[in-house]
Amino acid sequence: MRKNYELDPFNVELGKEIRALRESKNWSLKEMGKRLGVTDVTVLYWEQGKNAMTAASLKKVCDMFNLSLAEFFSKLDSH
Repeated sequence: MRKNYELDPFNVELGKEIRALRESKNWSLKEMGKRLGVTDVTVLYWEQGKNAMTAASLKKVCDMFNLSLAEFFSKLDSH
């Protein structure tokens, strides 16, 4: 039986930005996962805010899109 739980609002906002970045390149979940060395389900759960990203994974995403962590977080602040 699955437990009901609330998603962390920060993870949800972070996931929205990850999805927007992925879609800006027209990459599938599988393509982005392959580039990051994770599964497509992992990327999906990040985008949905179901799983928190590690700092290392977030850094990889930022590097992939030529963003500093500060630039990434400033995008979150603008939402």
